[in-house]
Amino acid sequence: RVGYIAVGIGLVTCLFYERRYRSLVKLLLVMPIIAVALVAAAGSVPFIAASIGTSADAEGSVDYRSMLIDAGLAIVRDHPIAGLRMIDLLNRLEPLRQGEGIVDLVNQPLTILMRGGLVFGFLYGLMTFRVISALYRRRRLATDPATRACASAFFGALVGLIMALMTTSFGRNEFTFILLLAAGAGIVARRVPVRAAQPRPTANSVLPIQPAAAPATAVPSMINS
Repeated sequence: RVGYIAVGIGLVTCLFYERRYRSLVKLLLVMPIIAVALVAAAGSVPFIAASIGTSADAEGSVDYRSMLIDAGLAIVRDHPIAGLRMIDLLNRLEPLRQGEGIVDLVNQPLTILMRGGLVFGFLYGLMTFRVISALYRRRRLATDPATRACASAFFGALVGLIMALMTTSFGRNEFTFILLLAAGAGIVARRVPVRAAQPRPTANSVLPIQPAAAPATAVPSMINS
């Protein structure tokens, strides 16, 4: 499911970023057809059923995520400023321990709020929004094609991954998120050369006087007598 979310949202945001609106409309029309085909194939292919959340195991995973959100929001309400230490957090979420013996924190923003409170949650949101908004504004600048392509890729990847990280484990995708965020910040920090505008002549401007060309001197012909 994470792959479907990241690819779908990433492609939509890339096309929007590059102002390819016709391709964007075509993609939005095709995506429901793909979704219906996946649901139809899930009835006979167990792998597809597990990937889109229609199998028995996947339904249990959906229920687990719902319980995690409820328990996590309760922790944020009880500890809104600084959150909880990891050991205290796991003790509080002990009823959600799975058969594998772990508490699967499958929601990155919620995990940050539980561990760092509203303070670090605000910093996380501010950092992410700053890079994404700056990448979005960068598309209006006259940069070289390579920089525009990189900015578009990082913009789409970050938006897609942020949405996907609301449904997946924090630890498994933490490195990817930090790498994309750092690379996007590098594109944002890149200086864009600005060409100096040439002054336009006005009615009151005095044109420079060009020196008159020297008159051509006639060379007398020598007639031999």
